[in-house]
Amino acid sequence: MKINIFYCIMTRIIVKDVFEIGYRYLMPFLRATLVRMLVERGLSEVKIASILVMTQSAVSRYANMKRGSVVDLSDRRDVIERIGSLASRIVEEKLDPFTIQMELTKIALYSLAKGYVCEFHEKIDSRIDPDKCNVCKTLFKEFATL
Repeated sequence: MKINIFYCIMTRIIVKDVFEIGYRYLMPFLRATLVRMLVERGLSEVKIASILVMTQSAVSRYANMKRGSVVDLSDRRDVIERIGSLASRIVEEKLDPFTIQMELTKIALYSLAKGYVCEFHEKIDSRIDPDKCNVCKTLFKEFATL
């Protein structure tokens, strides 16, 4: 495995930041997109809240873009298609909450592996240089083909 010197110097800082970004910014975007897609498929906010194990108020905030709008990957067709596929499976196969969370996490790891969050990461942490940093692409590379 080839890792650049930037990775060696910054690993302790960046790895924490990568997971923080995933949790605080990327996952809310994925949840918000999933909620909107479930609404488009005719599910009520109450039903979505039950399926996703969250409050109806949280579903409403996601649906109305009051939550999950900091990171925007809506221009990443592959990510949107994966969320759309998950939404369809939720409706058609009645997926359980654990499977839904696992699938959302896979989409998050895929997004990180593809480097889709790098520009945002650079905006909130000036130490990050997306041209030199390959932390996510290295750590999550096996998820890039999911």
